[in-house]
Amino acid sequence: MEWKGPIAGINEMRRHYANYLRGLPNIKEYRNKLVRITDPKEVETILDEIKETYKDMVIESGHIVLENYHEHCPIN
Repeated sequence: MEWKGPIAGINEMRRHYANYLRGLPNIKEYRNKLVRITDPKEVETILDEIKETYKDMVIESGHIVLENYHEHCPIN
């Protein structure tokens, strides 16, 4: 929002929330709020709520497997 201003910044971030929040359980309600809110302070409040809600969640990381990717590439 600092780079593009509050309106453009909020509108641009809406398309990214699904990817950033993917995998968090019961995130739908928060995501739905984020894509409707137009006030930067409200967006910050919701993001703080998400941070507080999921602060103790352990996310296991693993290696991405691209086995035989060249055979299944949609570009070919």
